[in-house]
This record gives sequence, C-alpha cells and structure tokens, in this order.
Amino acid sequence: MELGASGMSKRDRKAYEAAKLARLGCKPEKREKVPLKILFSRDKTLAERAKKQQAEVDASGVVTGRERKKRRQTASKEKKRYDDVHHWNKGSFHGGVLRLFKEP
Repeated sequence: MELGASGMSKRDRKAYEAAKLARLGCKPEKREKVPLKILFSRDKTLAERAKKQQAEVDASGVVTGRERKKRRQTASKEKKRYDDVHHWNKGSFHGGVLRLFKEP
C-alpha cells in the first residue's frame, strides 16, 4: 500500500487499488454480488425517484425538449433475415421439403 491509501475508507481504497491495477494493465475485478431482493428494491426506489423527478419537471412547466420514440425496425429486419435464410420466396414448402423454383 502506498502512503495515503491506508487512511482512506474501504470503498475509496478499493477504488484506488482498482485504478492502480488498471493502469498497470490488469483485468478489472468483477462486480460485488448483491442479493436479488436488495437489487430489486434498489431498482424500485430508483424508478420511484425518477418518476417523482419527472412529475416535478412536468409540474414546473419548463419545456426540456421532446423525447424521440424508438422506431420498430428490428421486426422487419428479423423477418427479412428469416426469409433470406430460409428462402421461402424462392420455392414452395410441402411435407417438410423445400422445392426451389428454377431460375430463368
């Protein structure tokens, strides 16, 4: 341990040691394991906090800009990929056999 690191709290010391090891080229340590019950309660409180903050922003009347909605392009891409792989449009499928049409 270096000077000053022994005076740090446990959490700060671990962060300091991890940063030092990262500078030396070591792999980062895995995250600490957290019981699911605690994880779910943490997520629930974060969601409640975000909801409350959004309600305050809405009540204040300040315009922060509009949120862009995500387009649903993935469904069409998946369908196209499925068709490309199985070539449904290039033949007929009967009784478990795909019969391909002759190309002119």
